[in-house]
Parts: sequence; structure tokens; C-alpha cells
Amino acid sequence: LWETGALQVGEQARFHTKSGLLTAEKQGDWIELNFPATPEQIATEPDHLLEALGVPATYIGKNQFDYLVEVDSEDVV
Repeated sequence: LWETGALQVGEQARFHTKSGLLTAEKQGDWIELNFPATPEQIATEPDHLLEALGVPATYIGKNQFDYLVEVDSEDVV
């Protein structure tokens, strides 16, 4: 979009997605994307999740896309 002149340097690209607003900005030769954040809510463990991960969890959260598993320390991982 910036290369074709559809957007000016410094102008933000905005995309309306099923997940929410996604923005993009040109940063030199790179494009920085800002993905929509979907906060998690506390959740119960789905069948075999911790068994599959092989770690004990201190917290399990879930949003519409993913599970979030918190452990005691990086050493556990």
C-alpha cells in the first residue's frame, strides 16, 4: 500500500477483520502489525491438556482462540 502510493509515509493501514481492528504501520523497511488483543478468562483444564504439556499449571485461561497456561517458573518449561 505504501509502495503503490495508496498510503502515504506515516499513514496507518487499518483492516477490519473478524477478530477486530488490525492496524499496520511502515517502520523503515519493515511493517509493524498491531493484532487485536482478546483477553483470556479463567478456565478449567480441558481433557489431557496438562498431561500433553507435561507440566503443572498455576493458572489456566482461555479466549475464543487459545488456552493460556501459566507455570511456576521458566525452569518448569
